[in-house]
Amino acid sequence: MSYDVIVIGGSFAGLSAALQLAGSRRRVLVMDSGEPRNRFAKFSHGFFGHDGQTPSALLVKARSQLLSYSTVSFVDDMATHSAKAGEEFVVTAATGIVRTASRLILATGVRDNLSTIPGLQERWGESMLHCFIVMGTKWLDDALAYWRLAIALSKPPCFCRTGATTSLSLPTACLP
Repeated sequence: MSYDVIVIGGSFAGLSAALQLAGSRRRVLVMDSGEPRNRFAKFSHGFFGHDGQTPSALLVKARSQLLSYSTVSFVDDMATHSAKAGEEFVVTAATGIVRTASRLILATGVRDNLSTIPGLQERWGESMLHCFIVMGTKWLDDALAYWRLAIALSKPPCFCRTGATTSLSLPTACLP
């Protein structure tokens, strides 16, 4: 079966795209590896009508809503390769299954490499957070420090203090 659109990535961006397409009666396949970046977060904040819910609960609800559209399908598998072949995109999954579609949406998000800083993996989502807006509201009244990697190696360290929060931006060359 060929789809109108294959969406690679089944977290917030991919499911949002699939919802718009489903509303337009498009045949949509959402492929997802099941490892969203926010899987370490206990709660999510800043989403109107859903403040304080777990990211996993939001994803379950979104999937449930999408399944009410007969034109939407899900595959719990990782896309490993995609290519344009004539008028269609050909997507190969980790299981080796090949699927085709007229259009392709890449909503794969971000994968954090936590292996380079000792102790970071154990604290990720607990005391080390990737997003203070989504995950950090329980520490709003505490003194916070956050570390932001500078994009360019040539940038010097930068400290910024706003209220109780201190920002330290270091060039990536300063990493251990």
